[in-house]
Amino acid sequence: MAESSLDKMLSILDLYESDQLHWTPEEIASQLNMSRSTLYRYLRTLSNRGYLVSTVDDGYTLGPKVSLLEYRLRMSDPLIVIGGPLAEEMVRQFDGAALISRVFREGFVCIYRSKSLKDSRHYFKRGQIMQLVRGANAHAIQAFLPRHRLERLFFANREEFTAIGMGPDFSDLQGALRPIRNDGVCVSDGELRSGVAAVAAPIFDSRGAVLGSFSFTIPKSTLGAGQIEAIVERVKFSAGVLNQKHESQSSDK
Repeated sequence: MAESSLDKMLSILDLYESDQLHWTPEEIASQLNMSRSTLYRYLRTLSNRGYLVSTVDDGYTLGPKVSLLEYRLRMSDPLIVIGGPLAEEMVRQFDGAALISRVFREGFVCIYRSKSLKDSRHYFKRGQIMQLVRGANAHAIQAFLPRHRLERLFFANREEFTAIGMGPDFSDLQGALRPIRNDGVCVSDGELRSGVAAVAAPIFDSRGAVLGSFSFTIPKSTLGAGQIEAIVERVKFSAGVLNQKHESQSSDK
């Protein structure tokens, strides 16, 4: 099916998902194979609406409308509105970072992060997109993906799954994810960052499809006796609160 004009215009905004923060008209036209006249029409529309702003030397970057929408997102997304206080409570109890993430395409995006003052380590930043392969968040989501999506993810990243002991066959990944699916939680030990433990539980929408995760990461050096078990229970509880909210919304319809 041919791309609509709206699709083509939105593809300009998609460019800003990359690490490149400024795009000149020439770069955009080359990247999207777009005629000069069409491109400038789209750039004018996006600029007038506040989605882009033109800079003197660097081309175009994201505009104030994106900031406004991000603020509205934080005020309206139930995962943030309900999950935010749960994350804040966790960082008051434990010296680490609490994260809430949403599945996005073939990855996931951190939509909320809170960390204790004592923890100086760098974790995912809000708005950062991560590949859906390694780490507790990824595995908590993978365990509940439909088979066709999990297969596509596996065969697109087979070497990396094999490197972390979840390959080389699809059945290896399924076997590794089975305990996570049964327990409803994933505990990861240094898979993304050496010396850091992570616990993640899936979050589901009102239809039972996995839409993200609630997680907590903590330096192993600060873990006391029995603390990881307490973190596991707290993460499962927090994800459960979010899941109950979606279940109640579904029953109200």
